Amino acid sequence: MTVHKKPINWNAIRFLPDESVWMIPSSIHQGFEIIVSGEADQLDQRILEFSKRVMKECDRWTGLSKDFLWEFIDRSKFPPDDEDWHADAYRFDSSNKFSIEFSHTADPYGLWIVELHQAHLCEGDSDFYVIQKFCRQNH
Repeated sequence: MTVHKKPINWNAIRFLPDESVWMIPSSIHQGFEIIVSGEADQLDQRILEFSKRVMKECDRWTGLSKDFLWEFIDRSKFPPDDEDWHADAYRFDSSNKFSIEFSHTADPYGLWIVELHQAHLCEGDSDFYVIQKFCRQNH
């Protein structure tokens, strides 16, 4: 059985004046937020286009980031084994890097952030990203 994901509704993006970002909120069809930098009067089109390219392969970048977190984290501190990281938000602040914000059921007060930067492994390879850093913040 094939599961079809509902496409991202990019027309739903709205400016949040309290946070000074543009955002597509999470919903029952989309379990994550998409946050894009820009001014109140205009969304940064370069960053928006970058976010659209990245989100076409969001499963790829989420999987890479989850694998990285599991390599770093002591699984014995995050029982049981079947629990997993949940991607809560994708944040785009520039046109060559982005971050994914994760939560985990066993760590209800932590927000884990993995930042990915564009990497050029060979000429013409513009859509490949590597993990640059990660951190944990308390909610």
